Amino acid sequence: MNPSAPAIPRAVLIVGWTSACTSILMIVMNIFSLISSSAMEEMLLSPNLLGMHVPPSLHAALEVYQYGRYWLLYGILFFSFVLIAALQFLRLKAWGRRTLETLCWIGLLNAFADSAFSYYSWIVTRNAMGDVMGHYGSGLSGMDQLGILAIALGFVLWVVPCLGLLVFLRRSSVRQAVSV
Repeated sequence: MNPSAPAIPRAVLIVGWTSACTSILMIVMNIFSLISSSAMEEMLLSPNLLGMHVPPSLHAALEVYQYGRYWLLYGILFFSFVLIAALQFLRLKAWGRRTLETLCWIGLLNAFADSAFSYYSWIVTRNAMGDVMGHYGSGLSGMDQLGILAIALGFVLWVVPCLGLLVFLRRSSVRQAVSV
């Protein structure tokens, strides 16, 4: 251990490593989602027997999910930046703290964009499910509440960590510790 290196405060260690590990997890999840969405699209939109019997509303839902791939690619890029900033924050670099703070503000905007896209894709998917299931789908009315709950939970999972991290990063003790 280098005796001239400043000690890293415990809170910076916890927040930095939590941000880095969460970023890695989100990058991996987005990569797997990208792979699975491509496989599903290949299966349902190909001119094989299954693809010929897919109702038009399901094709419309799959088209919406094709745009979701852009969101997944954006997520990989966004969380790569968070990972880099978190690692620099752990090295007590001021630009790492500033970058994390900027990414939190972008994350708050992501909450609204993600919720809007999720709501739109949920509506399109719900309509497709009605066409696919016919009158058997009438028992799925509980899915409305579940869909809204999932969208609200997604919004909260963006907003709460971003706001908490913003409050933490703006503390004077953190600014002093990360002034290199």
